Amino acid sequence: VSTQSTGKPHTINQKDVDVKRAVPKDQPQERCHKIFVGGLPETNEAELKAFFEKHGKVTQCQFKRDQNTGRGRGFGFVSFEDSDTVDKLVILKHIDFNGKTIECKKALDVKDKQHMNNGGHSQNPSVYGASWTV
Repeated sequence: VSTQSTGKPHTINQKDVDVKRAVPKDQPQERCHKIFVGGLPETNEAELKAFFEKHGKVTQCQFKRDQNTGRGRGFGFVSFEDSDTVDKLVILKHIDFNGKTIECKKALDVKDKQHMNNGGHSQNPSVYGASWTV
């Protein structure tokens, strides 16, 4: 689907159609542009951004640190210009980063979490509810 949806619009029976991915009910219907990255070794935002730029255009990147010690907390968030990049990374799920396996999940904004029917917690293990202010 991802290779077919890049060449928009599509024509079926002489009518232009807009191709969209099917989205499960437990996920927001809007396209997700942000991923949660777990299992990160000690790194910095520039290195994280450079790594994920191989997959798509990065618009924002955060590596979370402990406020008291300044040491990495082992996770971060990366936002992409294109939501298809997020979909591809979530399908890959586990990626090698500097010799360590990291995990990518869709990250929901707080407003998206509040709109979910089950109290803000997704039943889908490929979705991580998060905010940029974690």
